[in-house]
Amino acid sequence: MKKLIAAVTTAGLLIVGTAGVAQAANSPKPEKSARPALRKARIEAAAKVAASTIGIEPKALAEAVRGGQSVAEVARSHNVEPQAVVDAIVAAADKKIDSLVDSGKITADRAATMKDRLPDRVTKFVNGGLKGKGKQHAKRATVRRHARRAGAVVAAGVIGIQPKALAEAVRGGQSVADVARSHNVEPQAVIDAVVAAGDKKIDSLVESGKVTADRAATMKERLHQRVTTLVNATPGARAAAGS
Repeated sequence: MKKLIAAVTTAGLLIVGTAGVAQAANSPKPEKSARPALRKARIEAAAKVAASTIGIEPKALAEAVRGGQSVAEVARSHNVEPQAVVDAIVAAADKKIDSLVDSGKITADRAATMKDRLPDRVTKFVNGGLKGKGKQHAKRATVRRHARRAGAVVAAGVIGIQPKALAEAVRGGQSVADVARSHNVEPQAVIDAVVAAGDKKIDSLVESGKVTADRAATMKERLHQRVTTLVNATPGARAAAGS
């Protein structure tokens, strides 16, 4: 099952996973340490529905996906129409979404939006359209996290405080710009320093062949605006700006 998680992750198998996304938007986020376990539970629950519809064990489905097959290919090899798998996953997800509405965790409007999107997403998953996206998403999230931490270290250095102190101030509701001004530092000085550090990192990626010059130019064009937005954003807005 771990291999299936690694192979298809947010393909979601989408039963509890899709509903869980909406639930998260309307309730406190789980502790970071709990998120992997929640994600695993959602995927396992969804995998069981897919495997059951095909008539095989979840472990067998995991092995087939790990071997490069799509869920649709596995279904056909067992004389099951892929649409039957799609329908089963969607039905299970719809049921879960209804339970979230009944419990007041999401609104009826939010549920309707989720249900509208669900068939297309499940169809893409079953046909292999989302294969590997989970790993890519996890990698991008890791890169963004490291970039934010590096930027915070630079910002704190310009302001003249420890990164931990900056983090505490931001958690307390201040923007990075607010913290800078409270230490008699112009927010633009923080922006310039973070952008300069980012540009230097991008240049190193070009030199190592990890990104092209054209891609680097695009990244640099976006960097200034993103850093400016994040430095001036309050914590609630920062999450959206950094996504």
